[in-house]
Amino acid sequence: MRAVVASYLGLPYEATPRISGLADAATFWSDWSRWLRRHGYTIATYDFAPGHLKRWIAVVGRGHGAPLHAVLMSGTELLHDPMLGPDRLQRVEHSEVMCAIVIGPIGATDWSEAITQQISLAVSRGSPLVWCLEHLMDSQWGVGMYRLRGQLREAAAMERRLGLAEAG
Repeated sequence: MRAVVASYLGLPYEATPRISGLADAATFWSDWSRWLRRHGYTIATYDFAPGHLKRWIAVVGRGHGAPLHAVLMSGTELLHDPMLGPDRLQRVEHSEVMCAIVIGPIGATDWSEAITQQISLAVSRGSPLVWCLEHLMDSQWGVGMYRLRGQLREAAAMERRLGLAEAG
């Protein structure tokens, strides 16, 4: 995610925080949200992939239990995968996208509302440029993503399935 955020915002890699989905799974999204807020940005997530946008972040997974990975998309095509070596993705299948993210200015909401309206219109017209994302995989990362989306009931249910919920 770090390299993708740097590319998305046009920053040097070193200017972004060392937040790891593997090491910081429980606080991953809140850590990123906090850092972005301090720099004047916010994250918007969508239940549909915004393939009509020239630039957005896709969090992809290659099967249950496989690590999630962030890449930069342009429309429905992979624009940039910062991964080095043989694991670098050459393309992204619709079914691999677990989360769609757009970063925008924190002081305005019109950009996020416009994206939501464009997605709604594209879905109503049957456009192949947007597609519904699957349910999130059971993981601490998924719990955090549900919370970020405001889906607290889904987050609590996933915590129970994972055995993370405190007995009460």
